Amino acid sequence: MKRYQRVGLSFAVISCGVIGWHRFIARDLTVSTLADSFFLIALVYVMIFAFIAVLSSGFFDAFQHSIKQALKRSKQAEPPEYLPLSQVFSAKGYYFLLTGLVFLGFSLFFLLI
Repeated sequence: MKRYQRVGLSFAVISCGVIGWHRFIARDLTVSTLADSFFLIALVYVMIFAFIAVLSSGFFDAFQHSIKQALKRSKQAEPPEYLPLSQVFSAKGYYFLLTGLVFLGFSLFFLLI
């Protein structure tokens, strides 16, 4: 339940910021500008989720291991023990996906109005 509260709070704060920006600074508050802004925000959140998902999958662990082996072979000082990237980014980042999907849903809603 806490995850959904964070998503709702993030959506509320960012939505108020976007609406305030378009209303008071850009002076162009229309449904189409809201749809565009929400789509761009959704795109950023989904890209962050995709980046975290790739890092946590272990895809880059082989590269990290090969760099460590190359440093070991080149007779340099022993590199310190490393923590694989998949363990560093073990949290899947579903918060970013859920928030991005909420913004995408509202973007499509405003687009259809």
